[in-house]
Amino acid sequence: MQKDPRQGAVGLHHPSRPPPPRWSKDRASVPGGRHGLGTIETSPVPPSTETSGVAKLKALLSEIVRLSVARAQDVTLLGGRTTSVDTARVGLECQFREEWRAGREDEIFKQLAMTWRMETASNDVEDMAYLREHLRHAMESIVAAVVGNEAAKGQRVRSLLQQHKLMAFQSKQLHRALKFDTLLRKMEHDASPLDVATHMVQVSRNHFGLLVAGTESPRTNQVPEIEVSDPVECHDEKTDFHALYENVASTQEAAASTAFTRILEAQRWAQVHAANEAKASDHARHVRVRRIQRTLRAFKERVRLAHERQTRREAQEYIAASRLQKRAVRWIRWRRFKRLRMDALRRKCCARRLATWWVTRHRFRKSCRRFRLDNNDDHDRWGLRHADVVKIQSLVRKHLAMRAFEDRWSLHVLRRRRDERTQWAARQSLFRAMSPMVDELLEWRRMLSLEQARAEAAIIAEHKVFLGEWEKYKTELTKQCLKAKLTEEWVPQLDPVSGQTNFLNLKTGVVHYDHPNILSTLSLACQPSKVAFD
Repeated sequence: MQKDPRQGAVGLHHPSRPPPPRWSKDRASVPGGRHGLGTIETSPVPPSTETSGVAKLKALLSEIVRLSVARAQDVTLLGGRTTSVDTARVGLECQFREEWRAGREDEIFKQLAMTWRMETASNDVEDMAYLREHLRHAMESIVAAVVGNEAAKGQRVRSLLQQHKLMAFQSKQLHRALKFDTLLRKMEHDASPLDVATHMVQVSRNHFGLLVAGTESPRTNQVPEIEVSDPVECHDEKTDFHALYENVASTQEAAASTAFTRILEAQRWAQVHAANEAKASDHARHVRVRRIQRTLRAFKERVRLAHERQTRREAQEYIAASRLQKRAVRWIRWRRFKRLRMDALRRKCCARRLATWWVTRHRFRKSCRRFRLDNNDDHDRWGLRHADVVKIQSLVRKHLAMRAFEDRWSLHVLRRRRDERTQWAARQSLFRAMSPMVDELLEWRRMLSLEQARAEAAIIAEHKVFLGEWEKYKTELTKQCLKAKLTEEWVPQLDPVSGQTNFLNLKTGVVHYDHPNILSTLSLACQPSKVAFD
């Protein structure tokens, strides 16, 4: 089928196709197949004389006539077809439209029978005459459509076989038109419009069934006998109608396609298998990542504990070094204090010591022993210091002070360098411990990429297999879907310009150019299946 790229839009239509008919509230369903025969002419009746029951009967009879016009178009399409690829498709489309028309006609006849009983109780002769006239005009339009046969006249005759087929088809159409003319003559003799409509539908259904079955009518090559006195002209209509009913019933009750079921099961199995493989690979990757995280967490814990031990040890060493430094500073200050006190004693108390040397000799020695001086018997007997000695001593004191400062600064530098060495050693040990883990991560990444490539190749292979199976069974799938029964909201329509079958949704008002069963099957096949994974 040709596909309209704008088939979802309501107000946009293909330029080569006529727009769908406008629906009214009074007529919710219309038969498939649009025709260009114009409106059915009926005699004008003043609204005051037309009752509600008569109007309803008129509407129902008009509906039956419209269905018969649509069936006449399908009969023309079936009779004028040649051997081609689209022959089977056209036949299936006509069968589906006929199935919908039959159901609609049955519903109309039920309503018509109920309304007919109510109206015939009053026994209004004028109403019956008006209905008979309305039905006669409608059937005259059908006869004009059948005899005209514009589609058959427009075909080019290319061979004798085609010319023979065309002549046979025209004879069948003429035979059918004569049957309708018989019905019109019966209506002139006060026949019931309900019986005439019932017989008209039976005749048209019988003719359509014979065309679909591929057999010719037994009276095709004979001139039919037109008898006005015969109320119902049916040579073998009951048998033919029963065969048509059995054919429709067997089509409806046919078993589902095993090939299509198998391809759907294969597709769903492929989707389930791909989903399970993806989930299994994701689970394995999750397990590997968790193992890596646990290893890294344990290593970080070991590094943290080692760092805490090192920090504790360094704190203890710092406390011990600080105590040693304080003791050294106290000892240096004590030496400085002792030197300064001895110098003060030697400088300021020199005269007093000399004066009281002999008097307080033992006490002086005791005081000298107090400052850790054994005696005072040095080379300077009288305690007088030369200028050179004093200058040398001052230089030595400055040198000792600077040496003490340098010692303390060297201790600080050594501690800082030791801290840097400790930090560098910790970084080096962390790097050495992490290097094999980095190699393992690279190896795992390589392995994951290989698994992903294998999985993609398997999925592509399965998809190729599925595409092959789908191409293999697509024709059978289309036939099985076209044989399925339409739901109530879908109405088949025949496009007289392109000869294609459109499908109208009565609920949404959207026209589709593909069969609704095929659309629903494709949506079902494309729908991903939900798989529970433990």
